[in-house]
Amino acid sequence: MSARFVVKDDTFPFHTLLRHVRRPVVLMHRCKNLSDGSNNTGNIGTISNWLLTPETTIRNGDTLLFYTRVPTNSQFPDRLEVRLSSSGAITDVGLNATSVGVFNTLLTSINPNLVVGGYPDQWSPISVTVSGLAGPVQGRFGLRYYVDDAGASGANSNYIGIDTLSYTTLCSSPNDVPWLNLSPTSGSTAAGSSSTVNVGTNSTGLSAGTYTANVCVTSNDPLTALVIVPVTLTVTPEITFVYHDLEDVVHTGEDVTLAGSFNGWNNSVLTMTHDAGYTTFTATLSLAAGSYDYKYVVKSGGDQWDWLNTNNRAIVVSGAATRHDYRNVTPGYMHIMSAASIAGQQNVPVGPLVGEAYYQGVTNDAGSGRGLIYQVGYGLTTTAIAGWNWITATYTGQNGNNDVFESTVTVAASGVYSYAVRAEGNWGAGNPNAGWFYGDLDGVFPGEPFELNNTGLLTISPHRLFAPLLRR
Repeated sequence: MSARFVVKDDTFPFHTLLRHVRRPVVLMHRCKNLSDGSNNTGNIGTISNWLLTPETTIRNGDTLLFYTRVPTNSQFPDRLEVRLSSSGAITDVGLNATSVGVFNTLLTSINPNLVVGGYPDQWSPISVTVSGLAGPVQGRFGLRYYVDDAGASGANSNYIGIDTLSYTTLCSSPNDVPWLNLSPTSGSTAAGSSSTVNVGTNSTGLSAGTYTANVCVTSNDPLTALVIVPVTLTVTPEITFVYHDLEDVVHTGEDVTLAGSFNGWNNSVLTMTHDAGYTTFTATLSLAAGSYDYKYVVKSGGDQWDWLNTNNRAIVVSGAATRHDYRNVTPGYMHIMSAASIAGQQNVPVGPLVGEAYYQGVTNDAGSGRGLIYQVGYGLTTTAIAGWNWITATYTGQNGNNDVFESTVTVAASGVYSYAVRAEGNWGAGNPNAGWFYGDLDGVFPGEPFELNNTGLLTISPHRLFAPLLRR
């Protein structure tokens, strides 16, 4: 028996790049050229070279997989045996080339009859499944390059290569599956009876994905010494929804709930956690990958679906994430209610200038819509409307579902101006949805845009000074 182990890098290329594999467990990497047949014996003899795996727990159903080959068009037959030892860490392979020591279980043999062309000459997978064990054993696998009539003058033996060897066990060690727990882990069951084993899972610290393991029950039952129960744990991504109430729409004592397609639009099952100032509301839930619509609902004298969002919001879930949201309300109607043309004097209050606004679900009830700001303004049509003079207006009542608001304006210089009205519901500092909505004389609504040439006319004349009459 030769004790040599020869690695030759110039015989044929590696099967694959060296890589770390977590599961299945990799027992060996890069075991290229287990034997150089012509250099492992005399002119003629028997070669028995061994490559042993580390000690491991071996069970029925476990699989050993590796790739092997010989040089292309080899004319000298080679043979490889895969053997098993159930003797723990012992490495005894016998005292001569024909003995096998504790590796007395032959699992498979490649080209057992030493036929030319009987061994693959391209990298080919060899898969061996363990069977026939009475129960789990501690042991090793042995890959034995075993060729007789070998050597420089023999009819057999050339080169073989082994690469990318892995060992897959159907029954994982409990330490390898921390998310799975069993109770009890051992016990006795009388013939004809049954016992209950509680299986629990814990996804803490796990990334989103699917995890699998097998619960293996071994016993002294002569017919079913091993029972394998597959367990699958699917961890969905955790999405944290954070709503920032920058406009003080939600008052102290009011709840915000999260409703959407992920919970059947039930606005009563997911109440968000608020901070001390009722400015930030948070909820975390697990969602499978996909697309969802949702809304934030304020609990204030009823279910206020539209106070924080006119339209449904949308999210696409592909992994764990935090979603920061802000108020996003848009008016359905903005309109100048006061006369198309108003006249006044400089430095004297003129008006009032009157407007109305409709926000779905926000302006419907009596009282100013929660968190809305109204303004009236005037300026020259040659100036960008945002740069006009704007004055905060006061809510004065309802026109159906619309809020009515008004204010006078005091113009310092005489001239002819245009005037308009506007509203804003997303005005909080840092709200990415901020933006004024403007109203004109014929109303602004979906399909009817704001028209600068359809604003009101404000004519301001110089202020007249009257001198007192003097009598002589």
